[in-house]
Amino acid sequence: MAGFALAPDVYSGPTIEHAVTGGESVWSLAQGVDTDRSLEDVVTDIQRLNGIEGGLQVGQKVILPLN
Repeated sequence: MAGFALAPDVYSGPTIEHAVTGGESVWSLAQGVDTDRSLEDVVTDIQRLNGIEGGLQVGQKVILPLN
């Protein structure tokens, strides 16, 4: 039997839209989320919710998890 890993589910809880300002990154946005989850998990959620593979642009609208 071949081994494979299942991709974690995309976050499906409450969200908010945020307009990116100068100096913000996915990591800095993730640090502002009030949650008990790991920072890495929140970063992954933000990337998946928004299809982000690179950096953010000022004025870009992103969806952030609320918890």
